[in-house]
Amino acid sequence: MPRIDKVGEEALVKAVRYAGSDIKGPDGRYRATLVADLAINAAYYAAIGTAAGSGAIWRRALTLGLAAGIGTVKLPAKLGLDNKPVTRTRKT
Repeated sequence: MPRIDKVGEEALVKAVRYAGSDIKGPDGRYRATLVADLAINAAYYAAIGTAAGSGAIWRRALTLGLAAGIGTVKLPAKLGLDNKPVTRTRKT
């Protein structure tokens, strides 16, 4: 089962450390990642919802969904993150 939450947590921890701060403990990392995930999801759905007309909404939803899916699999390694949580399958 893909664990995009693990990639998000790693990305958030690295970004916060780069900014010169730190998130304390596993509970703190979980909470911070959850808040960031909610904010990003709100922005994502708002981007879809701003399309005019029902046909435009579906096109935008499909385009952004496809981009998000491809980015989820392809970007972690290129950004220096562990891609195993999103590329591993039950067979590998």
